[in-house]
Amino acid sequence: MDNHKIKAMITNKILRLALLLIGMTFISCDKDKDVISQDKILGTWISLDKSDTLDFVDNNNFYKSSVNMRYDHYDTHKYHLDGNNLTIDFNNINCYGFGFQVTNYTKQSG
Repeated sequence: MDNHKIKAMITNKILRLALLLIGMTFISCDKDKDVISQDKILGTWISLDKSDTLDFVDNNNFYKSSVNMRYDHYDTHKYHLDGNNLTIDFNNINCYGFGFQVTNYTKQSG
């Protein structure tokens, strides 16, 4: 093989690798939560089974009240907001005070 063919093969492999890495970057990016304006999340949320009350003080912090606890502070977990319906994923093992499940809430005030 001459030098021209070797350089062409190396350049071709480098371009393929670069394209692969760029493609993987876009595919692997996963948003943990939607960007939600603070005025939509602030307020009181009641679980559909009425066992939990959440009071959001900003996009990342809320307080929980239930039969077992009063106004305990939590950092926000992965959540999705659709109008007055809030879904929070508590499947993380670090979600103390919550069952390992996805819980739905409805907005009461705010």
